[in-house]
Amino acid sequence: EPEPPAVGHDQEIELRLRNHSEREVEIQVLEHPRGDWRIPKQTHPPEKRDASTAAFRLRVPAGGETVLGYTHEWE
Repeated sequence: EPEPPAVGHDQEIELRLRNHSEREVEIQVLEHPRGDWRIPKQTHPPEKRDASTAAFRLRVPAGGETVLGYTHEWE
């Protein structure tokens, strides 16, 4: 009898980045997903730096807010 498939896990993340300055800024967000991971859905594309680091670069307008959202799946 075949073994049942491994059960994966997922988590939805949302970060709100606010800029209170008078000029636009570029922010780098480093996340450290667990396990054997992937990010199938996101508002901004990540760069996989290594086996445990995803880097997101985003711009936040002067006096504004940018939302980073993504779904992290892992085994």
